[in-house]
Amino acid sequence: MVKRVTSIFSILMLFMFTIGQSLMPIIANAQELNTTGFVDSFKIDKTKLSYGEQAKINVTFSDKSGNNMKSGDTLTLTLPPELQGFNGTIPLNDGQGNNFGTCKVSAGNVVCTFNDIVEKLHNIKGHFNFTVQATNVGTDQTKNVETNLGTTLDKQTVTITGPTSGGGTGSKPFFYKTGDIQPDTPDEVRWFLNINLNKEYLSRDIVVSDSLQEGQTLNKDSFRITVNDRESLSIKQFEDQRYGYVQFNDDGHSFKVVINWNMGSARSFTVFYTSTITESGKSQESFKNDYKIDYQILYKQPVSESGSATVTNITSGGGAQGDLPPKGTLRIVKHLGTDEDKVIPNVSFKLYKESGEQVGDVYVTDEKGIIEIPNLQSGKYYVQEVSAPEYIDFNPQEKVSFEVKSGAVNGVKLPISNKVKTTFITGTKIWKGDNATERPKTIKVDLLQDGQVIATQEVSEATGWKYEFKDLAAYNADGKGYKYEVKEQPVDGYQTEVKGYDIINTKVVQITKVEGTKTWKDDNAKDRPKTIKVDLLQNGQAVSTQEVTEASGWKYEFKDLAAYDANGAAYKYEVKEQAVDGYKTEVTGYDITNTKVGQTKVEGTKTWKDDNAKDRPKTIQVDLLQNGQKIDTKEVSEATGWKYEFKDLAAYDANGVAYKYEVKEQPVAGYQSEVTGYDITNTKVGQTTVEGTKTWKDDNAKERPKTIQVDLLQNGQKIDTKEVSEATGWKYTFKDLGAYDANGVAYKYEVKEQPVAGYQSEVTGYDITNTKVGQTTVDGTKTWKDDNAKERPKTIQVDLLQNGKLIDTKEVSEATGWKYEFKDLAAYDANGVAYKYEVKEQPVAGYKSEVTGYDITNTKVGQTKVEGTKTWKDDNAKERPKTIQVDLLQNGQKIDTKEVSEATGWKYTFKDLGAYDANGVAYKYEVKEQPV
Repeated sequence: MVKRVTSIFSILMLFMFTIGQSLMPIIANAQELNTTGFVDSFKIDKTKLSYGEQAKINVTFSDKSGNNMKSGDTLTLTLPPELQGFNGTIPLNDGQGNNFGTCKVSAGNVVCTFNDIVEKLHNIKGHFNFTVQATNVGTDQTKNVETNLGTTLDKQTVTITGPTSGGGTGSKPFFYKTGDIQPDTPDEVRWFLNINLNKEYLSRDIVVSDSLQEGQTLNKDSFRITVNDRESLSIKQFEDQRYGYVQFNDDGHSFKVVINWNMGSARSFTVFYTSTITESGKSQESFKNDYKIDYQILYKQPVSESGSATVTNITSGGGAQGDLPPKGTLRIVKHLGTDEDKVIPNVSFKLYKESGEQVGDVYVTDEKGIIEIPNLQSGKYYVQEVSAPEYIDFNPQEKVSFEVKSGAVNGVKLPISNKVKTTFITGTKIWKGDNATERPKTIKVDLLQDGQVIATQEVSEATGWKYEFKDLAAYNADGKGYKYEVKEQPVDGYQTEVKGYDIINTKVVQITKVEGTKTWKDDNAKDRPKTIKVDLLQNGQAVSTQEVTEASGWKYEFKDLAAYDANGAAYKYEVKEQAVDGYKTEVTGYDITNTKVGQTKVEGTKTWKDDNAKDRPKTIQVDLLQNGQKIDTKEVSEATGWKYEFKDLAAYDANGVAYKYEVKEQPVAGYQSEVTGYDITNTKVGQTTVEGTKTWKDDNAKERPKTIQVDLLQNGQKIDTKEVSEATGWKYTFKDLGAYDANGVAYKYEVKEQPVAGYQSEVTGYDITNTKVGQTTVDGTKTWKDDNAKERPKTIQVDLLQNGKLIDTKEVSEATGWKYEFKDLAAYDANGVAYKYEVKEQPVAGYKSEVTGYDITNTKVGQTKVEGTKTWKDDNAKERPKTIQVDLLQNGQKIDTKEVSEATGWKYTFKDLGAYDANGVAYKYEVKEQPV
């Protein structure tokens, strides 16, 4: 049943092929319409473009050949290199669904090809538009591009500005999303997720959620992730290297990208993928893509952002139209079957009125299969076919009716179809000189048309060894009959003879030979044997053996072998190599290939150089690479003694060449991996920064230096120096420092200020505080203003005050020359502010102390009084005055006066008088009565 279906299918395919081949219309040579002024106008909608910007070009056209357009005519527009077209096909249809052809847009041109509808309509005209992109303009250049698209129209100018070489110094955003459509893939949108562009350090994972909107389907296989603008990874590579993962959602248009914080720190990422525009999406103006990103930069607040990116769609369109036959005209279109494109020239018709009256003579279709009969009166008519080319099968009795209506604007188009004449071929397969048991179950018979195979049938005993090819085209396009032949595909052990369409197979007797070559796949191994032995098997039994060596070119031949046994059955010959140690044997036909085989193992130890770091991972992953390709992975841990072993490995490839095995550790954050043989050493690595601030404690001293020098010490050794000044804000930074030594031990970094005169330097962490320091002396002299008073004390006590607080006392005497000195005093406090030193004498009775600078003057002080009594020697005279005035003189100068009377008992007192002057000399007091 299967064979029968196959035969029917072959016949149908044959019929379709031959019909199509034979009835191609005779078409005049196609022409290029651009040279005929076919284009009426073109318009570029933008006259100024930036590099990569898009513009629309609109074109109108009309036939100026006098209705002589042909199927296959083309219009070619040439685009300048600076305006690149977006690949696409624009159909040229009218409002009735007729297609006039297509315009194919490519990078460098637009080619419109017209079909045979332009031969059937008049006054062809139309329009189309397409998109171009500005390109091929150098950096920082501006180019004026003139073009008329290769037409005879006036040129138009477009000014294109190339990309800029600028590059700002400002900070880039942490994330942005963009997309575009490329000219060579206009049905696809490219999307880019640009992440951590400033290579920030992170304190949590980056999570980007992305969702395509309507009109697109996500291409999961298109994803590539670029790290640091260098390494491009597939999703699997991205995940295998532990950067993070990509998770697709069940909706088919959204996904999530997670970048692990430790692998994302100090690295930038670009996630690229594409989406395919759906049929419904092709009519959209743009495509939208929503996103949401969550991240946190080290020492900063978490950030959550969302938004959308939009890409404008690439659109094109066009249309065409033509006129039907003019009023009162009959247009007959003679074609094959239902396909008006396959026209039939040289077909004769007669035209009759409905009454049977013939109109005109005989009309014949032209090379386009068309007859036009003008000036027909309104009414009903019919036509009859009276003759046709030999290959056409038609019915001369058939009447095709039509009507010319009085009010019609256009004439009548009358398509009339025909069939092509066909033939068939039958034949029988005949066997001679054999028996049915040895003959093949089936044979294949090829049908040749003018020497070319056009169909094949499988013939068997089930078909009675008969075959038939039906519905064959009897004629070609020129009306010449085809020559058909049959030919059997070769049958081993038989000689074929064709008589007519019958095939005779006769069994032949023959001898054969078996020859082959020994091939070694062992990379010229030194232990390859000098000779091998090859056995010849006939129907599975060894019948001969040959020794094969390099001297024979590793070739062997068994000659003069019987091809068939006594019953005419073909012998089955095989070769088999006697076993060779260390090699696997494979026989292909009669050739023998020996491939070197064996097994090996790879084992090694993991060594850590990290000073037993607490953050050392519990496990690592070691990949085994075979000729550079990963084939296995082992998890290694302290539990395995940090050892690993890959066993039972193939030592040689399919060509016997020894595999190169290597081990590679999957990245471990914070470590550098080094492989020696199969041993892996992980050394703690990383970079650090030492930064600090210089603080001055000197009360803004004028003598503060303009700059200082700060040394950086690595494990006690100076490795760098920074100059620090007010211009740097008294700050300093040592960047890109190795965090660990060659053994993975963390370096100890310290800062040390080069000495600054007059300051004491103190380091806290990496900050340096300079405090103003120095010593001073307070000394002074004790001066006595007391007129060398006898009661002057032998010693006095002088207190030293620091910022108002008593800190020391000196005893001063005549023995010290009344001098004192406080030595080795701190000049500044802990904040570098100068101490205020003062001296103060402990009280001395009878003296007033005055300090000038650090000198002390003691002036004798005290109070006294002058008192007396007025005595009268007047025998109580009546004229004695009631009062008298008594003046007080100080050193001969009157300073006070008292009124004295009987009421005071004639007594007087001057109290609270200073006993000593400013120099401590005792005043001389006297009283004197004013005259009475």
